[in-house]
Amino acid sequence: MTPTSIPHVLLLVSSPLVADPVDVDRALEQLGDALHKISAPGRFIARVAEPDAVSGLLVRQDRPRFQVLHYYGHGYKPEDAEEGKLIFEDSSGGLRPLDDMQLTATLNPTNHSEPEFQVAVLTACHSQSVAEAMFTLGIQHVVAVEADESVLQVAATSFFRRFYQTLLSGGAVQAAFDAGRNAVLMDETLNRIGAQAAMVEAGKFVLLPKGGDHNQTLRGSDSGGESVHVEPLPALTRPPFNQRPTHFVGRDSDLREVLQRLQIHGSVLIQGVSGVGKTELAKECGRWLVARGRVSAEYVAFVPLVNLHTAPEARAAIATNLGLQAELMADDADLAQALPGGALLLLDEAENIIRGGGLAFRRLLECLAQAPARPTLIVTSQADVGSAHLPRYGLRRLTPTAALHLFATVANMSSAQWQALDKDDLLDVLRYLDRLPRAVELVARVWRHRRSPDLKPLLAELQEKRDQIMHDPYYPDEVKSVTVGIQLAYDRLLKQNEAAAGLYPYLALFPGGLPQEGIEFVFGPESGELVPAIEDESLLERPLSDLLYLPTPFRFFAERHLPAGLQAAQAEYGPSALSYYYAYEDEPHVGRVHVFDTLLAQAGEAMGAVIDRYTLELPSMEAWLDWALSGEPCEQGRARAPRLAAQLKNLYTVSGLLRLQRERYEAALACARRCQDQDGQANVHKALGDLALREDDLAGARQHYQAALDIYPAIGARLGQANVHKALGDLALRE
Repeated sequence: MTPTSIPHVLLLVSSPLVADPVDVDRALEQLGDALHKISAPGRFIARVAEPDAVSGLLVRQDRPRFQVLHYYGHGYKPEDAEEGKLIFEDSSGGLRPLDDMQLTATLNPTNHSEPEFQVAVLTACHSQSVAEAMFTLGIQHVVAVEADESVLQVAATSFFRRFYQTLLSGGAVQAAFDAGRNAVLMDETLNRIGAQAAMVEAGKFVLLPKGGDHNQTLRGSDSGGESVHVEPLPALTRPPFNQRPTHFVGRDSDLREVLQRLQIHGSVLIQGVSGVGKTELAKECGRWLVARGRVSAEYVAFVPLVNLHTAPEARAAIATNLGLQAELMADDADLAQALPGGALLLLDEAENIIRGGGLAFRRLLECLAQAPARPTLIVTSQADVGSAHLPRYGLRRLTPTAALHLFATVANMSSAQWQALDKDDLLDVLRYLDRLPRAVELVARVWRHRRSPDLKPLLAELQEKRDQIMHDPYYPDEVKSVTVGIQLAYDRLLKQNEAAAGLYPYLALFPGGLPQEGIEFVFGPESGELVPAIEDESLLERPLSDLLYLPTPFRFFAERHLPAGLQAAQAEYGPSALSYYYAYEDEPHVGRVHVFDTLLAQAGEAMGAVIDRYTLELPSMEAWLDWALSGEPCEQGRARAPRLAAQLKNLYTVSGLLRLQRERYEAALACARRCQDQDGQANVHKALGDLALREDDLAGARQHYQAALDIYPAIGARLGQANVHKALGDLALRE
C-alpha cells in the first residue's frame, strides 16, 4: 500500500432504489462545508457500497491506507435476533444485505492479518448489531447506533459532521464521539420537533467496545497545515445533466427495471407517451451509472433527436456529441468502430426518425449495440424501434400514491394544507392529467398560486380543457393529456401577464430554441422582460443557461395558439429572424451564424463543445432558412437565405451533415438566381463544390468551383477567389 501520513476515510454510501432514499449528495455537501475550514489533513474517498466495487478497491496495492471506515446507509436486524446486517446495494440498485461474515470478506478481501481501519463509524439503523464484524477486522473504536434503534438522517448527519471536526483536528475518539452526540442534542431541526426528540436521537449513538480505551487519536496525522478534502462520487454535471429535477418521484422501480435490462443486454428502449418522464428517467440512469463507476462521465453522450428525421443525421449527431469527426463516419460501421470504451449513449426522442426512416435507424442502433467497445445504449421514444437488441421498457403513468406525492411536493404544501384537501377531488384532478409527471407538476404550480383547499373549481377547469383538447381531431394524440396541464398554466399566465402570454405562441417558431438576446432582437427589446413570467409558469425550459426552448408538446400547444396561424406568423417575423441569423456587411449587428463560425475557428480542443452548442440551435436556423428559400422577398439584388445556407456550410462540414444538404443547396442556388444575388450564387456554388468533392464527384466539384470563380472577380471578392483557388488545388491533387 502507498504509505501516507494523511488520515484517509473510506466513506461507503448506500441508497438502494427499493428502500427509503438516503440523501447521499446532501450529506457529502454538508460534510464538506463542515470541514473545509479545518487546518488539518484528511481525505474522504466516497464510494457506493456495492460489495464487488468495494472489494475491488481494497485489493489494490496502489491506494492509500484507510484509517477510518464510515458506512452511511441502512441497517437491519430481525426481531429477537442478535446479529444484524448492513444493507449494501446490488449491481442494479437492489438490496444486498451483508451479515458479519460477508462484511468481513468484503472489507478484508485479501485476508490480511494486519488491521487496516482504526475507527469504524456506522451511521445506520441497528448498526450495533454488526459490531462483531468490525472487531473481527481488528477495529479498535466502533461508533454505531443501538441495535434495537433506528436513526433519523438529520441526526446521523449532524453527528458525523461534528465527530470529524474533532477527530481530524487532533481530538481523541472519545472526545469526537462526545462532540457528535452533543451536536445532535443541539441540532436546530431536531429541536424544532422537540427537545425530547433531540435527546432521544443523541442517546442512540454508542461507542464500542464499552469500557475500551477510546482516548486515542488517529495514527498518521502529522501533516498539519493541510485542509480536509471530501472526494465526491463521480457525477454528471454538464448540460443537460446539470438540470436535475428537484422532484424525481415515483420512478425508483422504473429506474431499477431499466438498469436490470442494461445489465443483461447493454441496451434499452424507454417507450412512453409525451410527458411521462422518459427523458428524465434516461438522464437519471446516466447519473446512476456514472456515480457507481460503470461508465465515465467523459464518455456520456446525450443526443437529442427530436428535430432529426434520418439515420445519417442521427449518426452525425452521435459522432459530433462524442467529439469524433462526423465527416469521417461514412457508414454505421465506421461510427461503431470509433466508439470509445465505456461510452454511454443517450439518444432522446427518436420517434421522428423511427417513423420516417425506421429500418435504417434500427440498423444504426443494432450496429451501435454490437460495437466492439460494447457501449451502453439508452433510447427514448414514443414509438417502438422494433429491435431485439433493444429490449423495450414501457414507461407508464405514475401510481396514484406517487402522483399524490409529486403534487404535494411541487405545490409545497404544509401538513395543514394537505389535511384540508379533499383527497378524492385531488385524485380526480390527477386522473384528468393521466398522472403524467409533467402535467402534474404544471397543475401543482397552478394550485401553488391559489392555495385554495377547494379543488372543485380546478376540477371544472380541467374538465373544460380536457373536453376541448380530447375532442380536437387535429391535436396529436400523444400529447393530449400533458396539454391539459399546459393549458391551465397558460391560462394563468394570460391572467397574470397578458403581454407574456401574447409572446409565448411565437416561441414555437424556433424548434431549436432561441437565446434571450435573440428574443429581444426578433420580437423587440421589451420582449426580454416578459420571459421571466413565462418561466415562472414552467412553460419553457433552459437546456443551457442562455437558450430558451419549448419541448415538443409545449411547441405543439404554442403553435396552435398563434393568433393568425403559422404562415402569418412566419411572414410577420421572418425578416427579423433571418436578419438575426445572417447580417449583411453594412448592418450594425453581427449575425448569429457568424458568431458561431468565429467560435468554430477559435475552438481548438473545445471544438466538440462548440459544435454541440451550435447544433442545438440548428433546427431553428434551418426552419427559417427553409421558409426563406421559397418565400423571402429580394432586396435590391441580394437575399439572406442563400448566404445563410452558404455560411452554414462550415457547421455542416465539421458535423458530418454536409452530405445531406444537396436539396437545400440546390434551392439556395435557385433563390440566389431569382434575386440576382451574385455573392449568394458564388458562395452556394462553392458549398455545392465542397459537397460534390465529398461525394467523389470530381467533375461536379470542378464545375461548381469554376462557376464561383467566374463570379468572385466581378464582385471584387478576393477572399472568395482565394478560397476557390485553394479548393481547385485540393481537387487537382485528388485528380
